Amino acid sequence: MSLDAALIERWTVNGKHPRSVVRVTVREAFLHCGKAIIRSKLWDESSRVDRSALPPYGQMLKDEIDVRDSAEEIQASVEDAYRTRLY
Repeated sequence: MSLDAALIERWTVNGKHPRSVVRVTVREAFLHCGKAIIRSKLWDESSRVDRSALPPYGQMLKDEIDVRDSAEEIQASVEDAYRTRLY
């Protein structure tokens, strides 16, 4: 964690500053096997799921967590948070 003012200033968004920043030093990194990326068909249009076939995020959350809120309430809360509390 760093409280360095210069680092904090770099992460200012819409006039809001973070309280602190995490500084990470990478000493060693491993690249993933290129075959795995090719086999994933990440760039193959025919293997992609059309977004209209996916349920809304609120429904996915509702299916995964035990809450009383409806999927619609969860979705509305998430969308409000993105608009008003993201930064």
